[in-house]
Amino acid sequence: MKAEIREFIKDRYGVEELESIHPVEHHYQRKNNVFCLTIKDKPYVFKIFTSRYKWENELKSQKILTELTFVPQTVDKGKLDVFYYQLMNKIPGTVLSKEWGGMSKHQRLQIVHSVGESLGLIHSCQAFRHYGWWKKDEGFSDIVEYRSFKDSRIFSKIESENLSKNELISIGMEKASILRSQLKNEGSVLTHRDFCQRNLLVNKKEVTGVIDYEHARPDDPVMDICTLFHSNILDEPSHIAEFKRGYCKMRPFPINFEKNEAYYLIITGLYLCSRNRKRVGSMKRGQYLIKKGLRIVEGLPICD
Repeated sequence: MKAEIREFIKDRYGVEELESIHPVEHHYQRKNNVFCLTIKDKPYVFKIFTSRYKWENELKSQKILTELTFVPQTVDKGKLDVFYYQLMNKIPGTVLSKEWGGMSKHQRLQIVHSVGESLGLIHSCQAFRHYGWWKKDEGFSDIVEYRSFKDSRIFSKIESENLSKNELISIGMEKASILRSQLKNEGSVLTHRDFCQRNLLVNKKEVTGVIDYEHARPDDPVMDICTLFHSNILDEPSHIAEFKRGYCKMRPFPINFEKNEAYYLIITGLYLCSRNRKRVGSMKRGQYLIKKGLRIVEGLPICD
């Protein structure tokens, strides 16, 4: 498959040497084939999609975010056999997940501030009056109803994995169901929905690129903050404070997170637990977030 794609790229864009078309192993699940190449001395990324829906998500999002220089823009697109392809300009930078461990405390504060700014800019580009899908008549107008639908899918996965017997997970499910009713209809925005370290490109002090919009659509803006909690990037109080400062330079911080942080931490933890009980890292991280949310509910200090 990769050889056929490289031949297609070579012929369509006039690349002389196949060896100059480099596969990029960016996706952990490796559902897409991604290549880096150079055309007339300019770097590009060529991406193959197995899902038309994800391909359309990427195209729609880039069109909305066209003014943001840290968002890749489409140069060419089309269908190749049963797949869909996209050629984009290549954004400079290194994936944050590779840089985070070697950063100083000062560099980390600079980065989380820039992460907040970048997310605030994305969330400022277009507002919607519905949640969940691009078409208004296919989405939800009420956030509680929408989150009830989404949470039920997480709970079903937990049940299918036989995880509800775990006392912490069971309590988390009960508390999330109660806390959900307190959410307010702030309105939705274009939400990345996979806004995590592997999709953030950085230099030593700022975000240079936010990539991979295949999951993007109108949604609760807090969900992008939740995906940041999949890792420890916002665990330090100073980090979340600096992230908020960066975000608030672009738009007001979501009231739902300010008022309902416990719900979002718990449901994010439950989601991570539900992904696959054999993924020890996800399970451990998920339980940590559930505990953190429950401590907020109980009025206790947040600690590891």
